[in-house]
Amino acid sequence: MKKKKNKGGRPKVESRNARKHRVSIAINVMEKQVLENRIRKSGLQKAEYLRQAIFNGEIKEALTPEDAYLIRQMYKLGQLLALLFKQGRLNKDVDAGEKFDWAIGLLNEIEEYYITKISKKK
Repeated sequence: MKKKKNKGGRPKVESRNARKHRVSIAINVMEKQVLENRIRKSGLQKAEYLRQAIFNGEIKEALTPEDAYLIRQMYKLGQLLALLFKQGRLNKDVDAGEKFDWAIGLLNEIEEYYITKISKKK
């Protein structure tokens, strides 16, 4: 019985493990730059990074209109509180005190909303 001559090169992958299917997506320039930066920081090959992102990544559900509204309100609240503290008006000014009370009320409303939302999901 003759021995097969070794041709060299990489051995073939079993057909069940072979990656035969391709997936493509369209992205804009900014998305491409972000993706390339993340790939570079990870130290992985592009294909392996994308596989891990697809199969191990966390998919976040879209924001509801209520969530978007609350995020905007929290942003406004943060700006207002930063302004009040920066100006040092919180203890001196009656108007600042009213705005602070409004801000605390808004925070309580947001907390109540999320507590009821979380309890409904369980």
